[in-house]
Amino acid sequence: LPAPFNTLIALLTATGLSAAERYAALRFMLVQRVKRFNLASDCSVARLLEQHGQPATLVHKLWAPLCIAALNTPPTTASAQVFLNVLRDSLVQRRADSDMILPTRDLSALFPEPAAAYVRMHGGKVLSECAINTIVAEGSGFSLAGQHFTHLICAVGPHQAARLLMDLPKLNPLRDTLAQLRYQPIATVYMQYPASVKLAEPMLGLSGEFTQWVFDRGITHGQHGLLAVVISAEGRYRTLNHTELADQVEVELRQALGTLPVRLWHQVIIEKRATFSCDVGVQRPPQATPLENFYLAGDYTDSDSPATLEAATRSGVKCAHLILERS
Repeated sequence: LPAPFNTLIALLTATGLSAAERYAALRFMLVQRVKRFNLASDCSVARLLEQHGQPATLVHKLWAPLCIAALNTPPTTASAQVFLNVLRDSLVQRRADSDMILPTRDLSALFPEPAAAYVRMHGGKVLSECAINTIVAEGSGFSLAGQHFTHLICAVGPHQAARLLMDLPKLNPLRDTLAQLRYQPIATVYMQYPASVKLAEPMLGLSGEFTQWVFDRGITHGQHGLLAVVISAEGRYRTLNHTELADQVEVELRQALGTLPVRLWHQVIIEKRATFSCDVGVQRPPQATPLENFYLAGDYTDSDSPATLEAATRSGVKCAHLILERS
């Protein structure tokens, strides 16, 4: 079925939801569609769902996991307008927009390495292992690591960008804006079991206190018996050490999947500043800056999307267009 009918049918036939919950979700989506997914004034996702009478059980099973997965921010503080933008862009336009696509290679091999090869193929240079610690403004250009450039796109994380801007006084207000951003973590708990352990699907969503999503790396990457559990946004898991967290995750996996053999090993990786916190009223800087020929690219820059690969890519494309328009 074409969008939005595929989404409507999916909600009406969703397993794990009661009839009342299905119709509540459908009613919410229809109201937002009529309103073109626009709010007169922003509020938290939790407040928006409360205003529209969404049952607590539905919030727990559908809306909260979707909010955390998309915005990496708890519903109590997450921007409802950005959340609605995600629903608009993914569920009600083209059917393909809601396709679930899982990579079978690591993200470095999927995006950056082919992009670098493309740049080299077209006469550009990609300098790896070349740290930039200082940016010096020289006329209308910039000096980095002893080399001069006419234009600069700063495509690092906001906390890293703030450090690089220290010697550029025209960008002090921008540094103040970046300093106001809050951050949200993402944890990945790798659990290695015997090769015989596999999930029924490449990815499953769980509703435990800790485990949100579990990926079978055997299906996607040929790493049989390796499960990757992803926990997004702030939560009580941050108070646990790595072994305690792995133990809690294993309890929830057993509750959801049944009997599991003893794990062979575990590894926990926590990125403390995985994304900016997409809160109500967060101020995101534009790509163009007050300093001539200096631009910002990143998922934290001005956009109606949360911190996603799409937002980061679009910001880079916008920087390129701005440079071409002004050259």
